[in-house]
Amino acid sequence: MKYEKWIVLPQATDSEIATLGLGEVESTLLVHRGIYTEDDLDEFLSPTLSSVHDPFLLPDMSN
Repeated sequence: MKYEKWIVLPQATDSEIATLGLGEVESTLLVHRGIYTEDDLDEFLSPTLSSVHDPFLLPDMSN
């Protein structure tokens, strides 16, 4: 049986946790998604219609 080596990403720093105002686990997950500020968090949790991609760009959506 072949074993794969896991790549564990670093945890969020104390300043990132304080900036996001969430727990360590939640902040780490968000930082791994590229969310570092409260504005990024608001956009991620409550996206505007203009920030959502056009679904008709997917293949065969016109059918």
